[in-house]
Amino acid sequence: MAWVAGAALVLAVAVAWGYALRRLVRRKCLLPQWPRRPVPWTFPLVVAAGVMTFGLRFFLVSVVQVAEMFRLGKVAQELTSDNLLRILLADSLGSILGSGTVVVLLAFAARARAEDLGWNPRWWKLDVRLGLLAFLLVLVPVYVVHLSVQHFLQNEQGHPLLEALEEEQPPVFVALLMFSATVVAPVLEELLFRVVLQGWLERALGCFGREEPMGAVPLAPEAPLPEPSEVPFALPVQENSAPPLQTGSASCPPWRCWVPILTTALLFGLVHWGHGAAPVALTLFGVALGYMYQRTGRLLPVVMLHATFNLFGVGTVLLLGPSW
Repeated sequence: MAWVAGAALVLAVAVAWGYALRRLVRRKCLLPQWPRRPVPWTFPLVVAAGVMTFGLRFFLVSVVQVAEMFRLGKVAQELTSDNLLRILLADSLGSILGSGTVVVLLAFAARARAEDLGWNPRWWKLDVRLGLLAFLLVLVPVYVVHLSVQHFLQNEQGHPLLEALEEEQPPVFVALLMFSATVVAPVLEELLFRVVLQGWLERALGCFGREEPMGAVPLAPEAPLPEPSEVPFALPVQENSAPPLQTGSASCPPWRCWVPILTTALLFGLVHWGHGAAPVALTLFGVALGYMYQRTGRLLPVVMLHATFNLFGVGTVLLLGPSW
């Protein structure tokens, strides 16, 4: 059964790359530019969002670790399954609370609307398709980079929670890890890195209008959104009648709009420092996430890409081991 799934995945990757290369050969951008207004928040709110999310996670994990120290009467030399489960639960709870806090902060302090926060249910079917297509496109490059760097560094260290799967873990731990990897982490990280930070950088660099004074909410020109195609992975754009950049363009982003993508990708890789070769590959993965968010302005496609990628990673570890 595994070889059938593997063959199907290889075929799907080949089809996706054939589709992408065909667009590139025709000098078409991979994704159209959906029109949207610049985000209304400023840099202090970006900093506040980061401090609150990472602070909540650190605080709750620290509480668990201190409680364990008092319970044992000493600092644990090795993390047991119960320790890992409590830490993972605390980290997941901190991430959920952090995501909610960021949404409330931006909604009240910056008067952000649902669309500013990347939420637009009108496109959910298309966003799921885009996320799956992007997963097929990034899977091979990201893993090739990861394995190459890992071989060069002679370092097989990985994510500590994934390494814990090398030993038999209770089902509740595996279930919580899957939930954290495919729901909690993608939502929090994409909200923070792409929507909040990249959104502000794009506004500051004039990708969707120049930075405005505090309290001003600039609007992008109104234009009809591209309609999704019925073809499973076709992109919703009419190339011959594409309007300018801010109003639904099929043209690729100008150089200055790559700065937010690359900046958030680098930071995304750095927060995974200490996980062996992962930061390099995840920086490349962050570029793909940033590009997709820059073109669509929506949270669901990047969360779908991130969740599918994490699901593949955890599933691979469960089947083949952490050092495959």
